[in-house]
Amino acid sequence: MKAKVSFKQLQALEAVARHGSFTLAAKELGVSQPTVSSLIYTLERQFDCRLLDRGGSAITPTKQLTEVSGHIKTVLALSDTISQHLMHGSNLMTGRFRIGYCTYQIAMPVIADFVRNYPDLDVNASSGVAENLFQQLRDGTLNVAFVAAPDAPKDFDATHLYATRVGLALPMDHPLAKQDELHWGQLEGISLVQRAKGSGLQHLFDRAADTSGTKIIRGLRFNSWGSTTAMVRQGGGFAVALEPECAEEPGIRFVPIAGLTLNHYLICQQALRDTAPVQRFREVADARHRATSPCPESQTPVTV
Repeated sequence: MKAKVSFKQLQALEAVARHGSFTLAAKELGVSQPTVSSLIYTLERQFDCRLLDRGGSAITPTKQLTEVSGHIKTVLALSDTISQHLMHGSNLMTGRFRIGYCTYQIAMPVIADFVRNYPDLDVNASSGVAENLFQQLRDGTLNVAFVAAPDAPKDFDATHLYATRVGLALPMDHPLAKQDELHWGQLEGISLVQRAKGSGLQHLFDRAADTSGTKIIRGLRFNSWGSTTAMVRQGGGFAVALEPECAEEPGIRFVPIAGLTLNHYLICQQALRDTAPVQRFREVADARHRATSPCPESQTPVTV
């Protein structure tokens, strides 16, 4: 018979990993310590794996457990939501909803619409680079995230919103700022103010520059868009940018790079795609971006 994980085993495993203690986990769950130990020991025997490292002063999750910890937290959270709804008839659009985003100019209009439509939800939004948002989704600390990537991220449920043009943020008085479009030959030897480490946009630009054979001088790296544009205004270099980022930046002009675009996705864990809050959020995002897509549908995104 195929081995299966029980809900009680998941509860015990998550509690021990979080507390680093069988005793504290047992106290939280209202059972004896031997019961918790037995549940986890049986689970490890069932699948012939080691999920907890018991060697140090504290009990810690192994790499194998860390890889699935986000899924475990999701299952437990969904169980709590179902229980509350069945016991009290509670609105499924309540509780906490956590959103991550790379580009606030793209995410904020959707988040504002969502908060207005569902005021009973406790919504938290935080920014980050795509690489970090992917990990936070896997860890279960985010429900959904807006990310920019050449292709749909693997291992997630991804809704394509639209594509935006990629170009450079330039000082208004620079000669290149007078161009309608930039070509790689014009960018040889330019000084670039780099975006945050792990930025999907920076990665796309770097790959495209390498593919074209264009040599770029890579300068300072900033984690915030505000610091990046401040350096551009001071003549410290140009910055790779998305068109919406530059729309309201004083002293900055966006000039697109010919043929270079980036896709924007709304992503979540596969297990969460059919939950009520994620479905409603996807509907709000789709309605907003269907009407305001900044990149013509006829323009084919370039993958490099």
